[in-house]
Amino acid sequence: MIAQCTISLSFKIFLWIVKTLGIINYKFEGIEKLKQDKNCLVVANHPSLLDVVLLVSVMPHCNCLVKGALLNNIFISRIIKTAGYILNGETNKILSNCQEILLNGGRILIFPEGTRSVPNQPIKLQRGAANIALRCQADIRIIHIDCDPFWLIKGQRWYQVPVKKTVFNITVGEKITIHEFLNNNTTIAARKLTRHLTSVLTQKY
Repeated sequence: MIAQCTISLSFKIFLWIVKTLGIINYKFEGIEKLKQDKNCLVVANHPSLLDVVLLVSVMPHCNCLVKGALLNNIFISRIIKTAGYILNGETNKILSNCQEILLNGGRILIFPEGTRSVPNQPIKLQRGAANIALRCQADIRIIHIDCDPFWLIKGQRWYQVPVKKTVFNITVGEKITIHEFLNNNTTIAARKLTRHLTSVLTQKY
């Protein structure tokens, strides 16, 4: 989709500017793995507001599952509508929209925590990502994001810039094969997969 490519390019330019100005630095590891990914979910932890910007900048063709509440933001709502991102508030449409995207070789970025994590606190995942993966029988690409020192975290204002430059390390990790988790009881399978995702996303790379 042209709109998604345009947004990706815009994010790439924005990141180049803030990096050049010395506000942040960032490094991707294993980024070549993303070129192999089609009809799969891309699942990542969510420490900072910049997470989606970083990931979309290197994935020109990617849909996102986003909060429906973001439509109330006059700046972000236009991006969401233009890119055709999936709203988590439209529960009756989520699964069918995801199936259509995945069947056409697309990929969907999901932050299963549902919101930014709290530093030094255990992450808690919702089961939405696991349910989508199981019902659509889609594999999952894991991405781990680490930022030090913390910036743009939950409850922090954008102007509260750390004294030390924030460095983002984004590691493209393993790919989880969904067939290992398929079960006649989807509820049990979703719990098992969510526990596994929690364990993997908690690991330090």
